[in-house]
Amino acid sequence: MSNNQNYRSPSGGWNLTSLFHDVTTAWRLLQDPRVPGLLKLFLPIAAMVYLISPLDLLPGPFDDVAVLFVALRLFLQLAPSDAVRSAQGDARATDPKPRQDDDNTIDTSWRVVDDK
Repeated sequence: MSNNQNYRSPSGGWNLTSLFHDVTTAWRLLQDPRVPGLLKLFLPIAAMVYLISPLDLLPGPFDDVAVLFVALRLFLQLAPSDAVRSAQGDARATDPKPRQDDDNTIDTSWRVVDDK
């Protein structure tokens, strides 16, 4: 099994939940020492320079939103995969050896029934 099979890429969704998940992951990655400093500086600065520049590919805010979205996703793709998994809250990123009782765990749901 290769290292990248367990890699969880950016959420890939276009809804607000996916975007919020990617933004929080990127925020955690900006504080992670495993992410190269050049990556932390280049993409955010390049996106901000485009936002404040008078050049626009499309009229209105559409191109600005697209540039921010692409910069966010590119940042998540270029960051080290172990740092991304850790930022996404994957326990396997910090504990490469799974616990022995994981095979005996049953995933289920439950509810409380009030006996009156």
